[in-house]
Amino acid sequence: MSTANTNPRAPFPIPAGFPVRWDDPSDAFLHWRFGQSHWFTQMTPFDFTIDGRMVWQGMDAARRHYGQAAQRTEVRRINTYYYLAQNPLPLSEDERARIARESDARIEAAIATQRPTWENDWLPELRGHHAWWEAFDRASATDAALAMHGEESIRRMARLWNLHFLILTPGYAAIALFQQLYVDLFGDTPHLELQVFLQGFTNKTTETGRALWHVAKVAETIPEVARILAEMDPSNVMPRLRAMPAAEAFVQAFDRAIAEYGQRYENWLPSNPSWVEDPTPAVKSLREMLWRPDADPDARLTRLANEREEATARARARLAALPESDRARFEFLLPAAQLGVVLTEDHGYWIDTRGTYKVRRVFVEIGHRLTRRGTIERPDDVFMLWPDEALAAVAADTSSDHREIIAERRAEMDRFASIRPPMELGTPAPPAPPPLDAVGRASARFRSAKALAGDETMMRGVGASAGIVRARARIARRLGDTSRIQPGEILIAESTSPAWTPLFASVGAVVTESGGMLGHCAIVAREYRIPAVVGVAGATTRIRDGELIEVNGTEGTVRVISAP
Repeated sequence: MSTANTNPRAPFPIPAGFPVRWDDPSDAFLHWRFGQSHWFTQMTPFDFTIDGRMVWQGMDAARRHYGQAAQRTEVRRINTYYYLAQNPLPLSEDERARIARESDARIEAAIATQRPTWENDWLPELRGHHAWWEAFDRASATDAALAMHGEESIRRMARLWNLHFLILTPGYAAIALFQQLYVDLFGDTPHLELQVFLQGFTNKTTETGRALWHVAKVAETIPEVARILAEMDPSNVMPRLRAMPAAEAFVQAFDRAIAEYGQRYENWLPSNPSWVEDPTPAVKSLREMLWRPDADPDARLTRLANEREEATARARARLAALPESDRARFEFLLPAAQLGVVLTEDHGYWIDTRGTYKVRRVFVEIGHRLTRRGTIERPDDVFMLWPDEALAAVAADTSSDHREIIAERRAEMDRFASIRPPMELGTPAPPAPPPLDAVGRASARFRSAKALAGDETMMRGVGASAGIVRARARIARRLGDTSRIQPGEILIAESTSPAWTPLFASVGAVVTESGGMLGHCAIVAREYRIPAVVGVAGATTRIRDGELIEVNGTEGTVRVISAP
């Protein structure tokens, strides 16, 4: 018998093995969605606090700042997985119209001042937070001082998540309004063609790939280093090379790159070791770059920039026959949209990775101290505690014992590790009213369509980066799974994070279950000029590892050609 949810307001069925207990009974009447772009893996209590709950608190604060507070956002950790509910507030049409007018005015002003605000306010503040973290001596601090530093770290991370959305909002708005303007002026235009105006700018994400590329070029000049990179298990490479005097130039180049770009980790979650602590993912990327010596990122960036400038020149030639007001609007929105794309990646360097890494370091130190006291079994057990539990434990004059509760929480993680969480829980939300604000209307016009169900051999998603590639599929649910991927094969993942970026230099194409045209995967794939289809529902289960597939990033299709 089918379990399809035919009553639009009937609760979603709860699958066997995934019991749900609502701490607040009213939560059962909200529409909860799993994962939502970033978090498709289990989250520890620490992860959920730092990279889950605080993120959406920061978003809500930014929404209020920009006058966009027209919906209720809630997050929950359900059976170790992340769920988000966003439901419109019960507002009258007059109230919605008033909010839209206020939001339009605030967003337009923010777009106009985006660059000076970034350069003079946001970026200096971000640097100031990082300088504060760097100035604190964690190892020599007293337990009380470390606890106080941890509390302030949490407060500062909350501010960073607020900055995250303060930075992104005007950039995303400028992109949506620019695309709408272009289509209004010149007629319907394929979405990927519009992205040409936004490509070819360096950003902190692609800088990471370029930095590793130049480290690989150093390796090429030292045959023994190149041989070890190609043949040895990546986890053993750096200890071996650090013991070789002939590898000194390579080791120095590698360490510089990791110091600058290695404060990142798998799947956005700060409970995972960073590249600074375990550089194995970076070493693997270097080996793949040695296998593809033609993938010069500097030459690729130049080609992308030339294409962008040519497209801009053609557009300006067409604008010459249009009213001055249209030309002025184009010249106002284009640079704002271009900066928006850059900041889409650069904010993550300062906030999503380096910021959460700095908080992680504080709690790693706390974990070591609690382990020595016998409060926890091993240092990484600290991530199984809620941050306030860890801070209270390290500040306490007497030792407490959290080993039993940590064992229970690890058992819960193990129990649900093999369960595929339902995509939706609670009660379906009523249809959202159409947006009234200018950015909302523009975004709706270009919003990525949801993937169609298709069949067993043809899947549809969002064509996020143009091109067609036919190759073997490799399923990777975590970064460690990518060690099997050979150059030119197709990466199939639930989502990608900045730590996955160097893979884009060697894979043939990328398919993800989440994301849209302005997501991390889409932007990076376009910069690396590889086909990408995002938002393909169930891609990691509908595609089998090793199948020959065809990815059409232009049309947004993924087709299975033959079995493994």
